[in-house]
Amino acid sequence: MNRSISRHRGLALLIAAAMLLAVLTGSVTPARAQEKEEPAGDSIGALNDKYSQLDQQIQQLQQEIDGLSAAKGEEEQKRAQLLEQKQLVQEQVDLLQDKIEQLNGQVEEKEAYIEQKQQSIEENEELFRQRLRAQYMSPEASGLSAVLGASSFSEMLLRADTMSRLAEHDRQLIATLTKEKEDMEAAQNELSASKSDLDASKSLLDQKNAVLAGEADAAASTIDQLGGQLALNAQQQVQYRQERDAVEADILAAIRENENKHNNENSGGQNSSSSSTPTPPPAPDGGGSSDGGSSGGESSSTPAPEPEPEPEPEPDPPVTAFQWPVPGFSYISAPYGYSAIYGNEWHTGIDIAGGGIYGSDIVAAADGEVISAIYGNYGYGYYLLIYHGNSLYSLYGHCSNLYVGKGATVRRGQTIAAVGSTGNSTGPHLHFEVREGGNYGSDVNPYKYL
Repeated sequence: MNRSISRHRGLALLIAAAMLLAVLTGSVTPARAQEKEEPAGDSIGALNDKYSQLDQQIQQLQQEIDGLSAAKGEEEQKRAQLLEQKQLVQEQVDLLQDKIEQLNGQVEEKEAYIEQKQQSIEENEELFRQRLRAQYMSPEASGLSAVLGASSFSEMLLRADTMSRLAEHDRQLIATLTKEKEDMEAAQNELSASKSDLDASKSLLDQKNAVLAGEADAAASTIDQLGGQLALNAQQQVQYRQERDAVEADILAAIRENENKHNNENSGGQNSSSSSTPTPPPAPDGGGSSDGGSSGGESSSTPAPEPEPEPEPEPDPPVTAFQWPVPGFSYISAPYGYSAIYGNEWHTGIDIAGGGIYGSDIVAAADGEVISAIYGNYGYGYYLLIYHGNSLYSLYGHCSNLYVGKGATVRRGQTIAAVGSTGNSTGPHLHFEVREGGNYGSDVNPYKYL
């Protein structure tokens, strides 16, 4: 996007003021112009330099503000992403915590079941030991005595079978209890291992969560710092703008003062010239002699002729149409007036652009006199200002080369410069501006004359 001028009408008015000074001082006599131009030029030049310095400071601050705003936006986006990641990690931590709590409950259940089985095993083992001790301490109560003491053979077999079954039951009971206990212990160990894994995963997530929280806090701190610097820069920019507005008012006041002096001196010079014009001497009588006598004895004289009035200079013919300033290129990258392209800022001319336009010829839109051909400090870069008479001006900005100088007389269609991208410009184009009215007037839509 080509942007030629990022100032409002006030900025262009200041350039106009400097140009007006050159026009005014150039229209008086050389001696009188030298008397009034030096102090006025120094005063306005110093004010223009101060205005330019403040304007550059405002632009530098704006660049810093843009950079800080971009950095702040990046930090805010980074912080938002960190907080989003932290939220996701926290959700994972919460899920793991739920699983850990479930495993803790299962482990506690297994531990209670194992404790119960262990108690049953111990009780049955104690009963088994008690029977063995009783049989050992009382031989008549032993299994063999019981079998042999049977009253019949069938009773003996029954007692033997009963004793065998009882012993086998005790062995199976103890074996079953032992197996269940071992299974419970294995399950408990497995749950404990799973819980340990979950604890380790949760610990890692907690660490990651802490890192993300720290980075988010650091981003928040950076955002606060950038916001504070933005506020300071904005405050400083407001101060510079106020100072620039004050300088602008001083420049306009100085221009008005010089204009008044110029008008007063011109009117005074005209009065002095008319009052000091000598009256032609009386013409002698055509019939008189060389000594002034006459045949009638009386001298007669012819009245002095009235001086012929000087013819007034003819006014410049009005300019009705301008030639297109860049032949072969008609694309308008930025129109005249308010535009969304510039954030609804006022654009004082039109920008003519196109592929391969750099270095192309710029021609004079109409006959006129070059009153400025310099590198300006107002964003135009190398520019030309041409006066066409009848308070009409055309301006050609961002040139790469100037082919005519100040004071040159140019003709409509004459090559005067080359398209460039100097000054406040983001690409090759011509900023073409038309102004009309006294005191350099104000910008108007160039299509009024094109």
